[in-house]
Amino acid sequence: MIGRVTSSDRQSATAVLLPEPTTPPALSATVPTASAIRRVLRRARDGATLNVDEATTLLQARGDDLTDLCSSAAKVRDAG
Repeated sequence: MIGRVTSSDRQSATAVLLPEPTTPPALSATVPTASAIRRVLRRARDGATLNVDEATTLLQARGDDLTDLCSSAAKVRDAG
């Protein structure tokens, strides 16, 4: 069981036991290639709707790729 504190007051804090996750994490998560990340970033820049696999790929974006992703996300956000 995983414990969680339910109160921010340390003196009266109570712990609640949470159940273990029913789905174990993937044993070997695949890391997307740089070209896969660039391809999805290009689609995001073009305003294309991304599927779940593409969005998952972008979770691995770092450095300049992450900056590019944030810029594309800001454009979508600002467009309303």
